[in-house]
Amino acid sequence: MKYGNIIVERELDYKTRREILLLTKSAEERYLEFRVMYPGLENYISQYHIASYLGITPVSLSRIRNSAVKN
Repeated sequence: MKYGNIIVERELDYKTRREILLLTKSAEERYLEFRVMYPGLENYISQYHIASYLGITPVSLSRIRNSAVKN
């Protein structure tokens, strides 16, 4: 029972943080935060899935990635 409560609390905390991120940050800030939270993961999964996770289109993600590379 105690273990289950810990898991539920962690999941709720994760979902709350993600929702706040989606509502308060710009798409570029969300992408940069994703790179900090999951370093190197973008090399292993498709850009479509990353865009979906960030709540943006794949085209927008491509533009953000290109601008991040130039800066």
